[in-house]
Amino acid sequence: MFLTLKVVILFASAFASAAVASPVGSSTLEEQHGVWDPSKVFEPGSEIPAKGELAKCVDTAVAKLGIDMNMQTDPALLSEILEKDMHLNDMPDVQKLVAADLTQKQSLRSMLSQVHEGVTQVHPAIGVTLCAALANEKTAAIFSTPNVALIKRTIHHMFLLDKIVRKLADDRVFLAQTYKHLQTKFSPSRLSRALSMFKAAGMFGVAKDYSVNKGIENYIELREKGSITPDEVTSRKRNLSTNILEATLTDFLHGYFPNARVGNTLAWQQPTNVEIVGENRVIQYGLSMDWARLYETWNLAFITGNLDFPNLLYPKLLIPSVLLADGKGYIYYRALALWLSINFYLLAASEAASAGQKHISFAGSSDLSTLWGKINLRYSNYLSSKAASDK
Repeated sequence: MFLTLKVVILFASAFASAAVASPVGSSTLEEQHGVWDPSKVFEPGSEIPAKGELAKCVDTAVAKLGIDMNMQTDPALLSEILEKDMHLNDMPDVQKLVAADLTQKQSLRSMLSQVHEGVTQVHPAIGVTLCAALANEKTAAIFSTPNVALIKRTIHHMFLLDKIVRKLADDRVFLAQTYKHLQTKFSPSRLSRALSMFKAAGMFGVAKDYSVNKGIENYIELREKGSITPDEVTSRKRNLSTNILEATLTDFLHGYFPNARVGNTLAWQQPTNVEIVGENRVIQYGLSMDWARLYETWNLAFITGNLDFPNLLYPKLLIPSVLLADGKGYIYYRALALWLSINFYLLAASEAASAGQKHISFAGSSDLSTLWGKINLRYSNYLSSKAASDK
């Protein structure tokens, strides 16, 4: 499957290269939010906008989306999310982990401040995309008519997810228990489960259900024994590339060619090594911080254009444990958050399909993904030029 995907993506990438020009430039991308122009950022040899400059756009976006940096949690909403969105309310260890949060309001300022730092300093392409989206005629409407309730739910989901992911990362027993618990939410029949995933999310759902759960099974095994063989290192590298190529092919088939080209680039840049370190048996990947930065913004664009339920999928990339992870630790935390979130997504999609309900989405997502993918391609070229000049 891995080799087949690579052949398909190579053909797709060649087609996309001929069909799409890389510049983002548009007369609608005006210099409205600082001294720099989002349509020209990431030109090779240029400077990345400073944190303060990006913060102007991010702060404008935050205000337009109705996000209050001083907001507090709603315990009743957290309880509802834990039960209906995460399906973890009946897991004792999770209940113990968030017990205080389900009865007392908590400040969200610390988490939101870390996210602000992540999109203005650690991952500048996300901040640049917000700036460009605010100034673009097609995407500006997203900020003028926000779904405040959905945004509030997403932020609360992030609060819970970040706590759970950190616990999974530190406690391998908790990881194994959580895996077993979530499996009980699906049909025990492989055929029935596959048919359900196909009905809910097409071939992407079937592929993701298999790949992310198989990946976590491997994580559990590796952390249990505390060592990794050369063959297992190769397997982890292949699993990462396959995961990226699955999304890249989906991007291509849906016409998001620039982002597909970025995904192809990421898939071929495999880790130099995979190792297990420390008392908690953390899995580290030999990847650079620039690779993590490109992956982060690429995957956000992919989610935006191809998948519904943003309240379930955006959090996996925006929680501080993932957003602020370093190059070596990024994939470890991202894998844990991805695994949980894909299971949440598939359960939600299955429930919606059974009930004949529409998926949760937001207007303008396709236009935003198109713009985001073009910026990502500029960023990819910028990072490639930077890496070549640094040699």
